[in-house]
Amino acid sequence: MIRQQVKYGLLLILIGASLQFSVKARGRFLLMEWNVENLYDTCHNEGIDDYAFLPNGSYRWTGQRYLHKLRLIAQTIASAGGVSPVDLIALCEVENDSVLKQLTRYSVLGRLGYQYVMTHSPDLRGMNVALIYQPGRFKLVDVRSIHVPPNRGERYTRDILHVVGILPTMDTMDVYVCHLPSRSGGQFVTDSYRRRGAGLIKKSIDSVFCHRIKPMIVVTGDFNDEPHDNSLRKVMEVKKTSKASVIMDSEMYLLSDGLKTKSGVEGTYFYKERWNRLDHVLVNGRLLKSDSSFRLGSQGCSILDFSWLLKRDSKGRYVPRRTFLGTFYQGGLSDHLPLLTQFEF
Repeated sequence: MIRQQVKYGLLLILIGASLQFSVKARGRFLLMEWNVENLYDTCHNEGIDDYAFLPNGSYRWTGQRYLHKLRLIAQTIASAGGVSPVDLIALCEVENDSVLKQLTRYSVLGRLGYQYVMTHSPDLRGMNVALIYQPGRFKLVDVRSIHVPPNRGERYTRDILHVVGILPTMDTMDVYVCHLPSRSGGQFVTDSYRRRGAGLIKKSIDSVFCHRIKPMIVVTGDFNDEPHDNSLRKVMEVKKTSKASVIMDSEMYLLSDGLKTKSGVEGTYFYKERWNRLDHVLVNGRLLKSDSSFRLGSQGCSILDFSWLLKRDSKGRYVPRRTFLGTFYQGGLSDHLPLLTQFEF
């Protein structure tokens, strides 16, 4: 009888240990992407054309408006994580270190210990891209900026951010954050500029495939192009997961295509009476395989449509509650909606 009790006790211990290991071994990892639309501070930065976003500028960008926007951005990031914080946040249209320090240290995010890296681009408007990360979940290894040189007659654009880090599984992940040249001046005229930017990302990715064993790659940001446009379809040769019969580690796949929310949102940017899909999340095939130590989770990629991010237009449709409409202050956050991607391990 005593021997049976001992065996039963040992069995419970083994089961408990097994369950404890499975809980520790499995987890979720969240990536958020967001173009936050002209996140300027209220001070002039030498060499930057930010005069419109000063308190006496055309946008009347006061400290009160600036802090209101920071609070709402922080609220969105905090809410996106739910029970656990978002691990990586890729941001487009941030001006400088000042705005990121205030966002990560002096908002509701301050207690979460976020750190950040960013580009310092030659963009005349002072716009940059950044990656905010949790150092306990993404151990920084390397940071590089990829410059996209303009041709004659083209304005300087944002650099591409390439960040390398170690995941909780001890795998190495390469993350690219981009904000490719805008369509200002016409989509056709500016197409070659975006293709050149996409080509530089593709060249860097090919290099990673060559020298890294079992690479894990994420490319995210505002491409200013839709999935069927040249930069994604022809240059980066992105595949759609729904149409892929075989998943290849060395191919890039689009996660952000065909998304729709319960509120009727079908893209991240609303322009000329329709939803545009300009913000994207791309991953290489290894992140789609069920036997990978770190992989896409069951919730996949989704558009965040919190109530404070949206408003109803004159036709009753939900559209982004942007900061400005022209120079008229709207009190919102951005003309883009965020993307949230869940991974698991």
